Amino acid sequence: MADVAHDLPTRSMELTLGPSHPAMHGTVRIRVELDGEVITSSETEVGFLHRGFEKECESVRWAQCMPYTDRLNYVSPLINNFAFAGAVEKLLEVEIPERAKYIRVIASELSRIADHCTCNGATAMEVGGFTPFLYMLE
Repeated sequence: MADVAHDLPTRSMELTLGPSHPAMHGTVRIRVELDGEVITSSETEVGFLHRGFEKECESVRWAQCMPYTDRLNYVSPLINNFAFAGAVEKLLEVEIPERAKYIRVIASELSRIADHCTCNGATAMEVGGFTPFLYMLE
């Protein structure tokens, strides 16, 4: 069988995916330059999900900022909560008990594992595997 693709004329084309695209999980823009079906260059832009919670937190008490840190990553919000609480504790020179530190690490690791499972399941779903996605959500 002859390879017809090499005989066909092609032209360069720029394709933009995002920042809000059904194939993207999150808000990221990818600009791809194609020559036929060959990717010649790509450029990734991140940062389209700025929520501005820092400005909102300037005028409220620190405890009122916790709901905002929850929303920074919808799969593993505890990690952001612990980071913010740790920063406040450092500013106030508060020392938390050793047991609380261990609990934070364990909860953060469980959140991280759930985050990775969700990401891997979503990637499997994008290539046509819906069942692995459902297993990862469990």
